[in-house]
Amino acid sequence: MVEYVHFAARIGLGLVFLVSAVSKLRGRQQFAEFVRATGQLAPVLPARGAAVVVVAIEVAVLVLLCSPWAATGFVVAGLLLLAFTTALVLAVVRGRKVRCQCFGDSTSDVGWLQVSRNVVLLALAAAGAVGGTSVAGLADTGWLLVALAAGALVGAAVVLSEEVVGLFTPVR
Repeated sequence: MVEYVHFAARIGLGLVFLVSAVSKLRGRQQFAEFVRATGQLAPVLPARGAAVVVVAIEVAVLVLLCSPWAATGFVVAGLLLLAFTTALVLAVVRGRKVRCQCFGDSTSDVGWLQVSRNVVLLALAAAGAVGGTSVAGLADTGWLLVALAAGALVGAAVVLSEEVVGLFTPVR
């Protein structure tokens, strides 16, 4: 059963990192906005260089999760998410107004929603790292489909979390 949790975590985290990387690379304006947000979230780092490294790591995580080295992908994802979460918490606590560019264009500033979203992703990375790394033992088609659907659902919920919360937030 653990291998199905691992597979679901691979799907969910893979989807999140895919959308995250693509949303930053889909155009010059989107990447420029991400560079600007990176500079605001990590002012001690060179913004452009840090942004390039972040996107490269996101792509590397995606590749690793789709390979026999998925365990390494989960560890790298966890470390990157820990860095993101730290930067987000510091921004929220310090009252910085920074637009979240995690999944492309955003009209909301970073806040506890993004922090909690990252905690969910950290749990997903931990669950994946603890699970088995082989998909060879996934013989039960029913459980495989459940794991696939669960991973896709969690990934989509994370990516769309700001939009979903926005649906229930009063218009100002």
